[in-house]
Amino acid sequence: GAAISPVSTFAPTDKKIYTVLSLKNAKTTQRLEYVRYLNNKFVNNGSVAATKDGAQYASFVFTLKPGKSHPKGTYRVTVYTNGIYETAANYTVQ
Repeated sequence: GAAISPVSTFAPTDKKIYTVLSLKNAKTTQRLEYVRYLNNKFVNNGSVAATKDGAQYASFVFTLKPGKSHPKGTYRVTVYTNGIYETAANYTVQ
């Protein structure tokens, strides 16, 4: 669903960081993709399929592995639908 109390600053020990997308006219044939950067350097990428026609939200979650922490810095997440750029957002880990 919709983000609750969204923030853009996180601690290195926060277990999960979510990127929530608001969707319009979503179709199950669509692939929602992200590319994530830390201080302008590639970190990772991934994708999910829209869960149902008309879905209003989708999310990506960045989860800590046991004994690890999120590296500090400025992250940028670029979002695509079927390879077409949609938007980008920044968040900080400090």
